[in-house]
Amino acid sequence: MLSFSNQFFGYRQNALVHVLIANCGAGGRGLRRQHCDDCEGSLPPPSQSDCGLVVGSVYSVSWVNYTDFLTRLQFFVIVFTTSYAYYEIPAYFFPTISSISLLCYIWKDSILMQQLGSGLHSMGIGSFAFDWATVSFIGDPIATPDFAIINVVVCFILVMYVVTPITYFNNIYQARKFPFFSSATFDDTGMKYNISRILNEATFSFNVAGYETYSKLHISAFFAFTYGIGFAMLSATIVHVVLVELIF
Repeated sequence: MLSFSNQFFGYRQNALVHVLIANCGAGGRGLRRQHCDDCEGSLPPPSQSDCGLVVGSVYSVSWVNYTDFLTRLQFFVIVFTTSYAYYEIPAYFFPTISSISLLCYIWKDSILMQQLGSGLHSMGIGSFAFDWATVSFIGDPIATPDFAIINVVVCFILVMYVVTPITYFNNIYQARKFPFFSSATFDDTGMKYNISRILNEATFSFNVAGYETYSKLHISAFFAFTYGIGFAMLSATIVHVVLVELIF
């Protein structure tokens, strides 16, 4: 709230919001415990790897002999320290390794090459990364099954390199006025949206008059498709549960 709307309601209110969100998620899963927790096939692969790490670090397991190698506490400290350093160094001290674009380095003054090669704000053709957070942004390739990886890759290529470029370069809904890939919001002029102009700071309510005199809210073409696919996934999940678990 402080970053997007310059509003701060206090630590107690923020803590209450976090607790409510967590309880809503846990409560929803508890209502479907028969299909979520009691069924081994419903556990997502990343959760299985996390559970394996916790079980191996906290509890004694028969297939690991810690006395010949490390204690459980030593193993946990090593993994925690190395993982923290691996995320901290690229994010704050050397962010360049998160996205290295060959096209952008070769053609520094070409707008088209920036649109094709930028791995942070565009299509990312010819770019690579040494940051694990970048590699696992759309899913952990180690814990995810092969069929799921193929499904994600095919859908990503279809959206990122087929549908979005057609929308962007044909300037559908004035897409070229905004970045090719960005999570920010923009106004009619292509600048970042000024949230304070459409909010009443005293009551934190929507200012209709300010919105009408300012601008409509715009997002990038890629994120427009991303939000659309996200809503479709939610609907597909509900339909799948109804058809598979309740009807058939």
